[in-house]
Amino acid sequence: MKQRMNTIYLKRAILLVFIFLVLGGCTRFTHKLFYNHLLVRYIISRVDNLFDLRPRQKAFLTNRLEDVKEWHRKYELPLYAIDLGIITKKFEDNSFQMKDLEWMMKRARVHRDSIYRKIMKTAVEFLFTLEKGQVEYLSIRLTEQNKEFRQELKKSKENRYHELADQYISNFENFTSDFSRAQKKIILSKVKALPDTQAAWLEYREFRQKEFIEFLNSTPTRAELKSLLQKYLLYQEKLWPGKYKKPFEQAYEAMLKLIMQVYEVLSPEQKKDLVKRGRYFKKLCLELSR
Repeated sequence: MKQRMNTIYLKRAILLVFIFLVLGGCTRFTHKLFYNHLLVRYIISRVDNLFDLRPRQKAFLTNRLEDVKEWHRKYELPLYAIDLGIITKKFEDNSFQMKDLEWMMKRARVHRDSIYRKIMKTAVEFLFTLEKGQVEYLSIRLTEQNKEFRQELKKSKENRYHELADQYISNFENFTSDFSRAQKKIILSKVKALPDTQAAWLEYREFRQKEFIEFLNSTPTRAELKSLLQKYLLYQEKLWPGKYKKPFEQAYEAMLKLIMQVYEVLSPEQKKDLVKRGRYFKKLCLELSR
């Protein structure tokens, strides 16, 4: 499992604003197919993998998520198009700066929180229907995932940084032409300067998961479920305990700096690629919103 702290932030910066762009290198047809017909199925499969859904729960979530998708199509996609237009203009003018990246991150959180607020009632109703066996199943699945993560941590720091650099490069190459060997070497050197927060992130992840499982086993009311979900989803950055807050904030700032360093090593042609992809995704958002 490769849910690393820095990778999570990278995906939030580049992909979370544009939720459905997980197929970054695919065709317009594939993007539309995924969004229109496969997105809800994909989400349901992820939830099923964690909770072992019962047929009635699967039907409930499918119906509710289809409604959320139509809301997302009508209200969120046009906003994504606006954001894409603003950032693409920065790329086009070659004026993209740290303040623009910070703006992207703020917009990512706005879009993220809009979705969380929209699905809150559905999430509460779903969690309220969980059986004891499903909570136990969730606990087992999370433990398995954490074991995979712990195996990753057994790799040498050098290997982990090489893998992280490859992930950064792969994410950027979804929006530009392939990086040269020289560019990859520069990016690797910058990645090695990132603070290593992976062990701390796993520790924090396990702490929150244990808290959540214990909460679910306490048979909470709908009001209690809503209160916890609001805390976990809408105020997650504020939940970091003192010993995690500083290293996580430092990792976040280092990640922003790294993204700007990668942008600075892009060739003129690669920056043109960013403009083309920005225009493409803006048009795609508007087409999907109709």
